Amino acid sequence: MPWRGSEWNDAIEHRFITFGVFDYYSSQLGDPSWMLEGTTIEGAERPFPRFVECRDYWQVVRNFVKYAPEPDFHIGRWVKLRLPVKGGLSLALHVAPSLRDGLELYCTHFNAAIPFMRAELVRENDLATLHLFPLVDNDVMDYLVENGAYRFQSYVAQMRGANINSVAVRFAHPPHLAADIYRQAFGDRIMFGQKDAAVVFPAAWLDENPGEYDPGLWQLALNQCALELEEVVLAMPARRVLELIRTNLRAGEKPLSVGRAAELFGHSARSLNRRLSALGTSYEVLSDHVQKARAQSAIIDRTRNLATIAEELGFADQSSFGRSFRRWFGIGPEAYRKSLSL
Repeated sequence: MPWRGSEWNDAIEHRFITFGVFDYYSSQLGDPSWMLEGTTIEGAERPFPRFVECRDYWQVVRNFVKYAPEPDFHIGRWVKLRLPVKGGLSLALHVAPSLRDGLELYCTHFNAAIPFMRAELVRENDLATLHLFPLVDNDVMDYLVENGAYRFQSYVAQMRGANINSVAVRFAHPPHLAADIYRQAFGDRIMFGQKDAAVVFPAAWLDENPGEYDPGLWQLALNQCALELEEVVLAMPARRVLELIRTNLRAGEKPLSVGRAAELFGHSARSLNRRLSALGTSYEVLSDHVQKARAQSAIIDRTRNLATIAEELGFADQSSFGRSFRRWFGIGPEAYRKSLSL
C-alpha cells in the first residue's frame, strides 16, 4: 500500500488517537515538560486529555526521539510493557480460541484506534504475514511502525509460548538505532530495507488451540471489546466539533456559541455538552484548543500584527488575546515571537 500523499496527511493529522500510554511515560520520567513541547496541550497537567489529535501525538514522539534520556528509551518501555493493552482487549487476546482469532481481533482494534496505520493478516503459502501499512508519510512514522510491529510480534510469541526469535520482523526503512538495541526488542530475525513492514511466522500456528480455551470467558471478553470499540468511535463527535470550529474561524466568522454549534449538529446545547462530557471534554475546551493551535501558527508569521490576529481569532481586543496567549504558553505573544529568533 503506497503513501497517500500530503493531502491524506493533512486529513489524518486532525483525527483522534487515545493518549493513555503517555500517562505511563510521564510517570516513568516524572512528568517532563519536554514531552509535550510544541503540542497544543503543552503545559497541560495530568491526567492528560483522553483523546488528542494525531499531530500532537506525532509531536510527542518527535520529542521522545529528540530529548529522551537514552536513545533506546521508547523501545525500552515497549519491552517493559510487553503487551500495552488493557481491559476487554487484554483479556480477549489471552483467552482467544486460536492465534488467528486473537490476531484478527487485535487488528480490528488497532485499525480503529490508530488512524495513521493499518494492520492486515494474510496467509501466504506456508507463512502467515501480518502487514503494517503506514497511511501517512512523516518523520516519525518509522518509529511508529516499529512500535506496531513490536506489539504484534510480542503477542504471537506470547500466545505460542515461544522465543521471540521464532517470529521474524521486517521493515522498509533503514535502522535508526544500534543493532544491539533492536535485537533486545525484536530478536535476531530482524531485517531492514525490505519491500514493506511485516511480522512473519509459520501459518500452521494460526489455527492451533492454546489448550485452555473457555467459550464463556471468550464471549465475555468479546462483549467488553465491543464496548471499547464503541468508546473509540465516540471520539468522532469531538472531532466533528473541532472541524466546525476551525471552519468557522477560517471563514472569518465570530466563534460559534455552543448553542449555535449544537443547532448545526441537530442537537440541543445540553445534548451536545453531554456527548462531549462522555469524552472527558467540553465545547469550551475544544474551542480553546482550536484557538490555541491557530494562535501558535499565526504568531510565527511576522507580517501579521497582533491586533489582526486577535480579531481573526474572535477576541474582543488585543489585550484579551494577550491574556489567553499567556495562559496557553506562559509568556505574552510579543515575547513568544521574539523567542523564535533566538
